[in-house]
Amino acid sequence: MWMRLKLKKLFKYKSAVFQAVVVGALLSAVFFVFAMFEFDRIEKEETIEATEKFIVFNNQFDTLVHNNINLLKGFVAFIMTSETSEEERIYDFIEVLLKPQRALINNVGIAKDTTIIWNYPLEPNKSTIGVDLAELPEQGAFVRSVKSSGHAVFQGPVNLIQGGRGFIIRYPIMDLNNDYWGQASIVLREDAFKNAIKLFEEDLDIRSIIIKSNEIIYGDEALLSEKVFWFNFSDTLFVWDVGIVLNGFNQDRGYFAWGLIVIGMFAFGIAASATYASIRANDIVKHESMHDQLTGLRNRNSLDETMEQVMAASKRNKVKSGILLIDLNKFKEINDTFGHSVGDDVLKETAQRLKEAARADEVLFRLGGDEFLLVIPVVSDRETMANISARLHESLTYRLEVHGNSIIVTASMGYAVYDDDGADFDTLFQHADKQMYIEKSLKPR
Repeated sequence: MWMRLKLKKLFKYKSAVFQAVVVGALLSAVFFVFAMFEFDRIEKEETIEATEKFIVFNNQFDTLVHNNINLLKGFVAFIMTSETSEEERIYDFIEVLLKPQRALINNVGIAKDTTIIWNYPLEPNKSTIGVDLAELPEQGAFVRSVKSSGHAVFQGPVNLIQGGRGFIIRYPIMDLNNDYWGQASIVLREDAFKNAIKLFEEDLDIRSIIIKSNEIIYGDEALLSEKVFWFNFSDTLFVWDVGIVLNGFNQDRGYFAWGLIVIGMFAFGIAASATYASIRANDIVKHESMHDQLTGLRNRNSLDETMEQVMAASKRNKVKSGILLIDLNKFKEINDTFGHSVGDDVLKETAQRLKEAARADEVLFRLGGDEFLLVIPVVSDRETMANISARLHESLTYRLEVHGNSIIVTASMGYAVYDDDGADFDTLFQHADKQMYIEKSLKPR
C-alpha cells in the first residue's frame, strides 16, 4: 500500500513534468517552424544573390583573360602580315599594344617550335632566350599541347624562368600553309592578376576562392569554413571551381530567424515552467483538500479512496486488513482549561507520535477534533490488531509541559478487521467506534 502510494506520487510528478515539457515544446515548435521558413527564404535569396554576382564575376574574369588573348592574337597577326621584320618596328608596335595593361603584363615572348627566340622587354628576360619550353617540368605539357592541338592555353600560376611567378597565355603561330610554326605567349604578373580579381570582389562585395585540380590558386583556405556557394569557371582555356562568399552573411543575415529560435527557447522555458507551476499548484490545492492543515495527516476527503483500495486489495489477495480508531481522553477539558492553542499543540504532538509509531505500509488520518484513524492494509488476525493497539497506546501515553503546566495525554482505541467485522467501511467504523467507547468508559474520569 505504502509503495503504491509512493509510485502514484512519483507518477503524478513525472506526469506534471511531461505535460509541462509537451506544452513548452508545442509552443517553441511554432517559433522553430517560422524560423525554418525564414532560414529557407534567406537561403533562396542568398543563392539567387550569389548566382547573380558570380555571373558578373565570371564575365569580368573572362574579359580579363580574353582581352589578353585578343591582344596576343593581334600581335601574332601583325607579325605574320607585316612586310618588315625589323625588331625596332616590332618593339614599337608591342609597346603601343601593351600600354593599357602594362602593369598587368610582365612580358611577351615568341617561340619557334617550342624554343624562345624573342622576348619583350628583352633586358629583364634575356635568360629566357634559347630555352626549350617543352623541356620545362612545370610548363612543358602546356607548350606541347599548343603545338599538338593548335589551340590556345591558359596556365598558372607557375614559376617563371626569369624569376617570379605568373599566369601564362600561349597562342599558336601558324605559317601561310596553316602549319604549326611556333607560339606566342603573354605572361601576366601573379600579384597584378590577383589584384585585378580582388577589385572584382570589392566591386561585388564578395570574397572568392578559386580551385584548380584540388589546388587553391586564389583566395584564403580559411574561407572554406564559411558558407560558400560553389560555381564553375568553364572555358575552352580553363575549368576551375569558384567559391563565392557573400560579405556580411554571418553578421547581418538571419537575425530575425535566429531571434525566433531564441524566442522559441524562452517560450519553451516559460510555457513549461508556467504549465508545471499550474499543475503543481493544482496538486497543492488538491493535497491541501485531502490533508489536515494542522497535523499534515490525511483527512476524511481521502479516506474513502484509501479504504476502497485497501478492501479491494484484501479481497483480491484473500488477506485481512484492519482499521484502528483513536480518540484522545479528556481533550475537551484540555481545550477548556488551557485554551485552543494548547489543544492544537496536543493534537500536533499526538500526530507526530502516531507518525513515528506507524509502520511504512500503515496510513494515518485525522478525522476531525481529537479523532484519528490508522488503516492497516494487511493483518494476520485480531491478535495482530491488539498488538498494534498496544503499541500505539504506549506512544500516546505521554506528558506535555505547557506554560508551566503538566498535561497528561492518553487515548482510547477500538479496532475492526475486514472482513470479520464487516465488508464495508461504515460497518467496520461502527464496530471500531463501539469498541473505542467501551474502552473509554472503562477509564477513570
